[in-house]
Amino acid sequence: MSAPLGIRLPWSTGAAAWLEDARAAEEAGFAFVAVTGDPDPFTLLAAAAGATRRIRLVAAVPSDVAEPYELARRLASLDHLSGGRAGWLLSGAGTARARSLVAATGTLLESWRGDEIVASGGTFVSRPDPGRFQYRDPQFDIAGLFSTPPGPQRHPVLLGRLHAVAVTAADDPAGIAARLGGPGDGVLLDPDGPVAAQVALGVPALLP
Repeated sequence: MSAPLGIRLPWSTGAAAWLEDARAAEEAGFAFVAVTGDPDPFTLLAAAAGATRRIRLVAAVPSDVAEPYELARRLASLDHLSGGRAGWLLSGAGTARARSLVAATGTLLESWRGDEIVASGGTFVSRPDPGRFQYRDPQFDIAGLFSTPPGPQRHPVLLGRLHAVAVTAADDPAGIAARLGGPGDGVLLDPDGPVAAQVALGVPALLP
């Protein structure tokens, strides 16, 4: 399949088991692993950054409460920790606040030009105001200095429409593979528990 295939791994088994499942998802061939809701997605994905090497790490962001500065800071930090594998997906993507959140976050991520850090002769930045930004629209009115230099991607990938596929313990990998497809820019397998997650991990091997 041409669309990227990801998986949302359930948290119910705890951190150690979740990280082991994230490694298994990478080995199985998934393009990304997503974290939604509790626990905090960025905290868990920061741990996954050290436990994995290739899989993209995607945080679900609620557009109705997220703030641009904190979102941009956490995305840039995760991108640094993961060597350029950070990504995000947005709930409520069609709202005015969601559109403004994407634009404002992009302004913050662009606020560093990329040549400010020099670390030479006791000087660490090439200008006195790295990260200066200003963004104003009906949703947000923010200005100041953004404290986090850009990560390897500069703009962590924002996943568009995802075609979610529910997975239960009663499913089998071949049956799931046959159901994949549909509108969207990617496919997200959504197991309802640890047993279903193990079923979902067998899907990539069955895809062309």
